[in-house]
Amino acid sequence: MASINDNLPMPKELMPEAWFIDERMNSMFAEFRNRSVNPQDWDSKCKFWEGIITSWLSYKKQCTFDIIQLSTTFKRKGRTPLCLSTVVEELYKKGEITSEQEFLNDNTSWTSWAINTMVKKPVVWSFFKMKDYLLPQKTITSSETKYIHFKTLQEISDLILNLSVDKDLILSVAQITKKCCDKYNNKNITEENIRMALLWLSKLKKGPIIQPNMEKHDLLLKVSSTRVDNLTEGDESLFKLKESERLLLEKIEKLEIEKNDLLIKAKLSMDNGLKEIAKTHLRKKREFDKRIERQAATLQNLQTLISNIHDAHSNTDVLAAYKRGSDLLKGFEKSGLNEFNARDAIDDMTEAVNEYREIQSVLSETIKANDSDSELEQELEDILNSSVKDTSLPAVPDTSLPDLEKELEALNMKGVNFVDKNTPKKIEKTTNFF
Repeated sequence: MASINDNLPMPKELMPEAWFIDERMNSMFAEFRNRSVNPQDWDSKCKFWEGIITSWLSYKKQCTFDIIQLSTTFKRKGRTPLCLSTVVEELYKKGEITSEQEFLNDNTSWTSWAINTMVKKPVVWSFFKMKDYLLPQKTITSSETKYIHFKTLQEISDLILNLSVDKDLILSVAQITKKCCDKYNNKNITEENIRMALLWLSKLKKGPIIQPNMEKHDLLLKVSSTRVDNLTEGDESLFKLKESERLLLEKIEKLEIEKNDLLIKAKLSMDNGLKEIAKTHLRKKREFDKRIERQAATLQNLQTLISNIHDAHSNTDVLAAYKRGSDLLKGFEKSGLNEFNARDAIDDMTEAVNEYREIQSVLSETIKANDSDSELEQELEDILNSSVKDTSLPAVPDTSLPDLEKELEALNMKGVNFVDKNTPKKIEKTTNFF
């Protein structure tokens, strides 16, 4: 018995949880019943299949599919879904897919898809749901019909535009396919899907006008970050020169390797005593030297030519920039930008600045005090000086009596004791005189 995890359409983490529930999947694999019986269950089932189909197409980076491929892809435990025709029909009604034939023939598919997605989708969906009840439906699905899924187609187109980051790339369809596989590490991207994406970009006015059946060697495209264009004659010539440069480099590298091999063989022959064989190897080595010299001269000429072409492009851009700048300056003259108006403006500005400076000088002058104020200030200063002199203390008088002391000594009075002037004692009288 087959395991659930065997041959999963996508990695397990991308699969819905319901896929691993047998009871749930038995219902999902069965045919659709009449929607009027259980509208909610019918819508849920349809939403499940629409989601898993969209996820699978996005994972595989595959915008084309048919019902047979879906039945094989979503086979589970030996059972294939019986309801895919109804799911594909619903996707078609909602405008999420179209048949490959309609996509290749109808130049307005891109506008129809955009309008249906942004405006009409809810209205169309409601219309078809109402119509299901009233009129028998004519099937639009066939197991052999190939369909285009618009959302995945847009994702692949974005991958192509994202190849170019810093500079434009000139690539063939095969090279675009290889670069997409390498950059996004997805080997599922096919040249068929790349061609459909390029045609889609053309319909969106972001790509060249190409034919779906154009051979890959007839189609060289310039890929930028915003669009894809056909090559101009100059672009194609430059591309061919660069391709010749690349091929010459590879050829010179190969000749160098062969020359080194001959040197090794000549040395081994000499070590083994095979002198003549060693000479033969050296003769071949000299022939390789001449070939390498010729190829190197051709390569140098090619590189010089490519460099001159790049310089010419750069000089053309510079000249165009000069011309645009000159035209812009001439346009300013019409609006009044000339020498006379400039001089008048400078003179007016100078006059205004000088007048402003004079005003500033006047405003910054110090206001002078009047004569009466000066007299008052002088009077106040005199008062302050006189007040200082009046408040000073008088000198301490001299308390010494030198003349009196001398006079008393002259009297030579005995029995009288004089008390020192500095002692507070009273004079004592005695009864003895003379």
